[in-house]
Amino acid sequence: MVGQSLKVNDFMLIFEPFVYSMNDEVQMIRIVFGLIMLVHGLIHLMGFVKAFEFAEISQLTSFISRSRGMLWLLVALLFTAAVIVFVLKQDGWWMMALPAVVLSQILIILAWQDAKFGMIANGIILIACVLAYGQWDFNRMVRHELQRFVPQTIETSRTIRKAEITHLPPIVQQWLKTAGIIGQPLTQTVHLHQQGKMRTEPDGPWMK
Repeated sequence: MVGQSLKVNDFMLIFEPFVYSMNDEVQMIRIVFGLIMLVHGLIHLMGFVKAFEFAEISQLTSFISRSRGMLWLLVALLFTAAVIVFVLKQDGWWMMALPAVVLSQILIILAWQDAKFGMIANGIILIACVLAYGQWDFNRMVRHELQRFVPQTIETSRTIRKAEITHLPPIVQQWLKTAGIIGQPLTQTVHLHQQGKMRTEPDGPWMK
């Protein structure tokens, strides 16, 4: 029984860095996006610092209570965690980034005059989260479908006997004997994880 783990071959070239590595140009886009999310997250520390009066933050003129300052810290931590998971190329990074975007947007609205431009970064990250969710949901569906191919019960392990290959062509029998398959446990299930590359046009870049 052969199963195959699939990855998304997604929609538009510009959004492929959020789905899989393709080439140097896309890798650069991944790096830029990761930096945007990291810097955006770290900027939220300013609200935390101002709330607890660790330093004078002239960029934030509105009052920030300590309880709200803890929310600014939480957003910074969520974005930082999302960046780490994103760099590790795990498709669940959006689970931390999405609540961070929601909380960040609420804080931006509460400090609109000082933080309104943060809405741009939130918009970029939100689009990436939607695409990342699509990949995550697709991979989850594939894993579920693969489980249907795995037998619920597997017969007791047994060894391969010489009589079981007598129906094969002599050259195949000789190859199997040379490989030492006789007397070995019978393989009943196999799970393959394949990787490949393709391109959408004859002279286009290769996509992994």
